[in-house]
Amino acid sequence: MRAEYIKDLENYKGKQEITLDSREYSHLIKIARVEAGEEVLLLNGKGLQIVSTVKDVSKKQCILSLGASNFENRKYNIDLLLALPKKDTLEEAFDFITQLGIRRVYLWNSEYSQLKSFNEDRLQKIMISALKQSNNFYMPEYEILNSDYQKIISSSDYESVFLFTLEDENDSEFVLNSQKQYLYIIGPEGGLSSSEENQIKNAQSIVRINMPSPILKVVPAISTGLGFLLSRLKS
Repeated sequence: MRAEYIKDLENYKGKQEITLDSREYSHLIKIARVEAGEEVLLLNGKGLQIVSTVKDVSKKQCILSLGASNFENRKYNIDLLLALPKKDTLEEAFDFITQLGIRRVYLWNSEYSQLKSFNEDRLQKIMISALKQSNNFYMPEYEILNSDYQKIISSSDYESVFLFTLEDENDSEFVLNSQKQYLYIIGPEGGLSSSEENQIKNAQSIVRINMPSPILKVVPAISTGLGFLLSRLKS
């Protein structure tokens, strides 16, 4: 089903129709060319969804008849501490992060980070596009860390913080609880500095996991790391 992101979708709960202007929703109207009778899934990126039906469409607008609303709970609560990569990699990463359902991203200027600033409007557009493409109910939140990243990895909010490494043995016993919160760390493609690696390894809640793979670039590392964690998830 085609999906569309409506930021203020909450305001339309209980209403019968919504009218989308072609200037703001040009992809749906002019490129996807939806037709009368076609269903469109409306999402607000915060768990709310409404299945709508195209009532009327023209070059200037699209009128949707609204069905019942539904709220979808998160299936897991996994956050990511990500050392800022270069611009193109960051944008590709957020496309995948949105599709994968990562809850929150902490962007961290590590010693070997390749990017110091980025276009946040551009990043927002990438997340919206990925949300619609994947029919994900949630848009990831992100925060640029201006303070010490150690406060994040030491936070009592997290049941465990995972560091993937080529050195340590797997802790084969751990299981993730879908109701609890977890964090995993992806460093820069140049690797963590020795001081950063030591600080992270010595954090109380760190679980070190051996990943028996070649050295991965940022985007494959994000996907592989999350996939490993989800394989340990129990509802």
